[in-house]
Amino acid sequence: LAHNLQMADACSLSRDIAATANAQMAAQSISSAMQRAIIFTSGSRKHEAAQQLQSATQALHASIQALNL
Repeated sequence: LAHNLQMADACSLSRDIAATANAQMAAQSISSAMQRAIIFTSGSRKHEAAQQLQSATQALHASIQALNL
């Protein structure tokens, strides 16, 4: 019984780690796409894009932190 509980805990931890890794990869992908978009925009549009990137990044960091709890 103790072994089965250990195995269940290990599987749960693996799923949590995979979910965190996936969230981090998604955040990096979004960040990269937004950076490319910012390079090709000008003036106030760059500022707006930067704000959107910051907002998306904050949301993803909050999601990652929630997964780590």
